[in-house]
Amino acid sequence: MSKKTKTSNSRRSFLRNSALATAAISLSPIDILTNNLVNGIIEKTIADEKNIDLGKYYVHLALAGGPPRWMFDLPLIPNGLKNSSNQNGDEFGKGPMLVTQMSDYQSLSADYNLFQFMGYYFPHLWSTTVPTSDGGSKPMTELLRHMIMFRGLNLGADGHGMNRVKHVSPTPSGISLNGLAADEVGTPIPSIYMNSSLGYKSRSGVSAANVSSSNPLSTMLSPFKLDSGQSFNNEQIEGFVDRALNLLQRRAAQVDAKNKNMFNDRYSAKRLFKKEFGNLNETFSSLRAKYENLIKRSMSEHNLVGVDMQPLISDGSFKFRVQSNLDNGQIMIQEGVDIRDHIVIDGRTRGMLNAESSQGNTTIGNLASSLALAEFSILNNISNSVTLGSIGHLSNLQLATRDFGLRTGRISNNDAHASGYISTMFYFSKYYKALSACLLEFTDVLKNNTIGNKSYFEKSVIHIGGEFNRIARANGSGADHGWQGSNTSVITGMADRPHIIGNIKKSHGSRGGWGLAGEMNDGRDLIIGNVASSISVLLDKESPTPNDKSYLGLQNGKVQSYEKPKNV
Repeated sequence: MSKKTKTSNSRRSFLRNSALATAAISLSPIDILTNNLVNGIIEKTIADEKNIDLGKYYVHLALAGGPPRWMFDLPLIPNGLKNSSNQNGDEFGKGPMLVTQMSDYQSLSADYNLFQFMGYYFPHLWSTTVPTSDGGSKPMTELLRHMIMFRGLNLGADGHGMNRVKHVSPTPSGISLNGLAADEVGTPIPSIYMNSSLGYKSRSGVSAANVSSSNPLSTMLSPFKLDSGQSFNNEQIEGFVDRALNLLQRRAAQVDAKNKNMFNDRYSAKRLFKKEFGNLNETFSSLRAKYENLIKRSMSEHNLVGVDMQPLISDGSFKFRVQSNLDNGQIMIQEGVDIRDHIVIDGRTRGMLNAESSQGNTTIGNLASSLALAEFSILNNISNSVTLGSIGHLSNLQLATRDFGLRTGRISNNDAHASGYISTMFYFSKYYKALSACLLEFTDVLKNNTIGNKSYFEKSVIHIGGEFNRIARANGSGADHGWQGSNTSVITGMADRPHIIGNIKKSHGSRGGWGLAGEMNDGRDLIIGNVASSISVLLDKESPTPNDKSYLGLQNGKVQSYEKPKNV
C-alpha cells in the first residue's frame, strides 16, 4: 500500500472516529453539525499539510424553459465560415432566427456575426465585457477560456422536465452526476439541491438535502437546531465547538496533524459558528445581494455593440414579438417603442425614456439565490455537490404592448416559441450577459480560495444544463423545442482554453444550421451518455454510463479533447 493511500485511510478513520466520539457525548443535532463542520476545517488543514486530494466539487445549473443557446454557448460556426480564404472553415446555412448582432438599424436587419478567441469562433456576445462585484468590469472571455461546450446533442425525445433531468441523470433511476460527486466525501451534507434534485442517486446511498430558495442556509441547517427550537447564544456555541475540537485534537495525533494549527483552528471554528449560526439571514442576504447587483448592472448597462448600444425601434412586426405568460402566448411591442426602454431596474425603466414604473427589478429567477448557496456551501466545505434545479427566465420585465397596452406583470418566457428574431437576440443576449457576470464572479471566488494546495476552481466542475436548444422557425417568428440538437457546457479550472465538442448539420433547410445533431467520427450522434462519461472524467469517478465513451480526458490535470468540431 502506498504512503498516500495509508495517509488517506488514516484520515478517513480519524474523521469517522471523531464523529462517533462526539455522538457519544450528546445526541443533540447541534453537536452533530458542530462535529461535521469542524471536520471540514480539520480536513482542509490536513489536506494543506499532507497534500491529500479531498475530491472534486460539482455544481449544476439548469436553465429552465429551454432558452435558445446559439448566441451564447452553442457556437454554430466554430472554425469560421468556409470561403476562399478559409478552406478549413465550416459550411453554414443561414436562417432568419440565427442572428447575434444588428447589421442595419434602418432596415432592422441582423446577422450571425462571429468573435474569434483562442483558435475558435464564437457568437458575437463573447466580445463584450460584464460587470464585476468591485464596481468594474471584465471581458466575458475570462469565463470562456475555462469552458467546454458540447453541441449537437441528441436527447432522443421531447419534454421539458424529462430533458432537464437527463443532463444530470442520463439513465432513468440510474446513478446521477450529482450523486457521483457526493459519494465518499467527508462533508456534512453530501449533496444539496434547490428546486429539484434532478433525479439524484448515489452509488453509496448517501442522501441529498432539499433547501428553499428564500433562505436556503436556514433550511439547510434547520435539522441541526437545538431540540427546543430556541436560538443559541455565543456561550453555547463556544461550548459546542470546544467540546468537538478537544476530541478532534486528540484524534489528530493519529495522522500527525500539527497541534499548533489545530489550536489556531479552534478560534477559526468559533468565528465560523458565531457568524453562520448567529447571522444566517444576514450572510445569505449579503451573498444574494452581490449577485443581484451584477444582474441589475448587466440589464441596465448598454455596452454591447450591435445589440444594445443603439435604439431598437419596433416597426410593429413579428420581429418584435415576445413569448408571453398571457393566455394567447404572445405579445407585440408597440410601434415606435425602443425595447431598451422597457427593462426595469430599481423601479425605473432604464433607457432613453427613463419613465417611472411600479415594477420591481428585472432579474433572472433564482439565479442570485442559487449561486449564493453554491458559494457558501463550497467555501465552507458544507457539500461537494450542489444542484440548482431551475434558473428561471427574465422576470419583472416591463413592455409597452401593441395588442394589450399592459405595463405590469411578468410577460417573458424562456420557452420562446413566439419571440421574433430581434426580440430573441436582444433579450437573451441580456440574459446570458447577466448569467456570465454571475458565473464569472463565482469562478473568481473559487480561484481566490484554496484547499489542499489547489484553488477550489481547479477542483470544481460547473455544469450548465437545461432542457433543450431551440429549433429555429424558417420565417424568423420564433423557435420550438430543439431536443434533436441540444447542448450543455462545463466551466472548470481544469480547462485552460475553450473546448468545443460535437458536430452539427450545416443546414436544416430554410431553418439554417441551428444546431441539429450531426454524426461524430464513429458514425453516431453525440448523446447524453457521452456527456456524462466526459464529466465523470473531470470528477475522477466511474461513469454512470460506462458504455458511452468520453470525448475528453485529463493530462497533467488539464482537459484534452479528442475530436475537432465540424459542420457536416
